Amino acid sequence: MIDMGCNPKGEPYNAYMKRRWGGDGWTYSMRRAASPDGIQFGNWKTWPNTFLAHRLLTHVLTKFGPASQHVVKEAIFLRVYEKGQNVSDPKVLLDIAKECKVEEGLGEAVLSYTSKDALGNQVLEEDQTAKNKLGIDGVPFFRFPDGTTFSGAQPTHVFQRLLENQKKK
Repeated sequence: MIDMGCNPKGEPYNAYMKRRWGGDGWTYSMRRAASPDGIQFGNWKTWPNTFLAHRLLTHVLTKFGPASQHVVKEAIFLRVYEKGQNVSDPKVLLDIAKECKVEEGLGEAVLSYTSKDALGNQVLEEDQTAKNKLGIDGVPFFRFPDGTTFSGAQPTHVFQRLLENQKKK
């Protein structure tokens, strides 16, 4: 999900949370749910504009495949939530690409803030499809084969129960 209302350079965490939702209270349950799995959100300083990160992820999926895309996505999350870095910055994304060994073919255009090329169009179309046709209004978002959907971070036991229910169907 891309918030195109977010400053292209990202915004300070507290300022964005206050502007968008009146505060960050909605994150408390997410943080509690993630903590047993070792995810602390310990250094979340910026609310990034994720357009460039989505461009990078789309490029990586096309050129290197889903396994590499997963590695890059994990690196993006680590940088935002635990290392306090701003993935709206092309330099941070380039460092991630190098760290994940997916910088091959990563021209300057991939990390440019434009939607006026094929990659930008694809990213925006996929974002609009998710929002308008699939009804996704938050991340993470999960859809099971039987049509069950939910969004938001959930404790491990919720996933276990849902997966058990899917096996029974």
